[in-house]
Amino acid sequence: DNVATYGTPQPCSPWKTDEFGKMISSGNQSGYPHKNAWGYNDETVDVSLSLITQITDLTGGSIRFEYRVESEKGFDGLVVYINGMTQANPDTASAGRNPKMWGSGLLHKWRKSIIDLPFGRHDIRFSYQKDANQYSADGTDVGVDGAYLKLSLIHI
Repeated sequence: DNVATYGTPQPCSPWKTDEFGKMISSGNQSGYPHKNAWGYNDETVDVSLSLITQITDLTGGSIRFEYRVESEKGFDGLVVYINGMTQANPDTASAGRNPKMWGSGLLHKWRKSIIDLPFGRHDIRFSYQKDANQYSADGTDVGVDGAYLKLSLIHI
């Protein structure tokens, strides 16, 4: 009831668990070209995983997760929102040159993150966002154009 996945434009891939239930993937977001308002091919995608949680401890709680990303560094990547506000990743090497990205580029190793949450209800949203281009400007590999999550704990 408290988890939803959605994406635009359709038919982009939704977030889904792997066959072992160990991680959640945004899916491969390459290859979903659509015509933009000017009639050009466009691969812009925003696929989101939204979780609603209630922190009941008056001193607050946290969400702990691990992530990996394969994307065009600085243009495509994982964005994390808490209650609609973009969260900045303190690990700036993972974020790339775009301050709104939590993870961008070819991050093959799992990285750990903790976000503290105050008492109350929270909408936590993980979004894989892709720009209009399939390839990076310098022609380098962008991997599968997706993000992977392991949600380890929501301390309530």
